[in-house]
Formats: sequence, structure tokens, C-alpha cells
Amino acid sequence: MPIISSFSLGNSHRDHTVCVRLLGETFTIERVGTNGSMEALARLIQANDGRSAIITIGGLHRHLVVDDREWPFRESDAIYSLARRTPVVDGRDFRRWVEPEFVRRLYAAGAIRREQSVLFPVSANRLEMADAFLACGAREVLFGDLIFGLGLPFGMIRSNERAKRTIRALAPVLRRVPYGWLYPLGERQDEILSRGKRFLERTDVLAGDFHGIRRFLIPDLTKKTIVTNTVTNEDRKLLQARGLARLVTFSPGFDGRTFGTNVMQGIVLWFLQRDGLEVNRANYLEVTKALGIDLVIEDLG
Repeated sequence: MPIISSFSLGNSHRDHTVCVRLLGETFTIERVGTNGSMEALARLIQANDGRSAIITIGGLHRHLVVDDREWPFRESDAIYSLARRTPVVDGRDFRRWVEPEFVRRLYAAGAIRREQSVLFPVSANRLEMADAFLACGAREVLFGDLIFGLGLPFGMIRSNERAKRTIRALAPVLRRVPYGWLYPLGERQDEILSRGKRFLERTDVLAGDFHGIRRFLIPDLTKKTIVTNTVTNEDRKLLQARGLARLVTFSPGFDGRTFGTNVMQGIVLWFLQRDGLEVNRANYLEVTKALGIDLVIEDLG
């Protein structure tokens, strides 16, 4: 039975293991959090290299990416390089190829309207999704990386091109800093900070990585939509308590839990390797469709 192992720097209270049958194959999908410990993550990768069919990493991206240019994070690149026999992925292919297609379908289904505004608290790993919102005619798309991601008291970015220029300019420095400076790890993922409140209040759609959204939730989410990936039943209760109208997730639920883009990429990659198919956009979307991986729209209000 193939094992898809998801090792995360996130909190261990989100750990989960399921068995699921997909296209005639039965998989064990396991998620193990290390509570922010890079050392524990490194040990897990080394211990499961050769045991797991695919290793996927949550909460630790390997690169900063803008279009076809990439900058490896020094700290995370060393972690990814520990595996010698098992492929290690972080969900990048799912984010750049599948999520934009799902955004287009959201507009086609009327789940999001053109006159609505969209805010990415952290957009650096979701620029393709942001491109799709813009292409579909969103009234405005805001990029909050400087305010929410870096904690600066200014600097809401209002165009995708400026967001890309900003990331290109900062990437040579950001790739060298400790990863925990850029992304909440371990127990910090449960913190909710007061930051950028006025932008959150006037935005219709919050999009991107759920930890990047959850960390800055405002008390009143009435009439708002969140477009994200990984949520738990506890997350849903939190969102419902704050009045969220609609939750859109981009992966199937297994036993009440949607797994991250890293796990989705791991599953698709396993089938591509089994069938000897090149890892490209066309093959990726074809396997995703065959697997029945689809967007899920939940009206919570």
C-alpha cells in the first residue's frame, strides 16, 4: 500500500491518518506535525526516505517563485535535500496549475462575483491564483505581504506586477533569513493577531494559505468568502462563530479533513510516476480530473 507522508512544521494537534482508495489504488495518507522543530522534520524525512512512496512537506516551501524565476530558501532547501530515494514535494505544482483553474470555475459558477474585492494576506506562494482572480475580472486584488507577512505598518500592494517586483527585490535577502521569520510555525499558527484590520473589513474575499488567513481573522466575517485549501472541523467552527458566509476549499475531504496542496501534489505525482507520464500542466490537470479532485463550496452562513 503506497504511503503519502506529509510532514509539517505545524502543530501536532492537527495530525491525521486516513486510508483512501483512488483509481483502484489504496493509499495511506499521514500528516505528522513537528511543532516548529526543523530538527524533528529532518529526522522524519531521513527515517521515511525509501519507506514512503512520496514525502510532502507542509508549512515549509522550498522556493520563492515569481513566474519562471525561483530562489531556494537556504534553510528549507537543506531539509528537502535530505531525501535520497523518495521524492519530496511542497505543493507548488498544485498551486500553479490546479488552483487557477478552480478560481475560473468559481467565477463561472457564480460563487464569486466580478464586483467583489480579493485580499491575499500572504501572496508570495499564490501568485498564479492571484493572476486568475485578476483575469476573471475581480474588482481589485490586494497583496498584503508587507503588512501581514513582514509586519510593516504600511505597504498594501495593489497590483500583481508590483507584488512580483517586490518579491524579486526582497528574495535574495528573504531566502537567507530563518524561515520562522516569514511563516508561523508550531504554536504560533494558533495565534490571531490584530493587523491590517481596515483592509480585512472592507474585503469581500480572503484567499491563499489558510494559516496566513487564520492568523489575522477579524471578529466579524459576515458576508465574506474564504478561498483556501487546508481546514479542519475546528477551523470550520471558528469560521462559523465569526459569521463566515462561504468557505471554498480546493481539495477533497478525507474523514472531515482537507489536506494541503503538498498532499494533493504527492498523490498526483504518484500516479504520474506509475504511468510514466511527464510532469507538466496538461498531464497534471488530466490526472487531477480523473482523481475527482475538485473544489468544495460550503455555505456556512
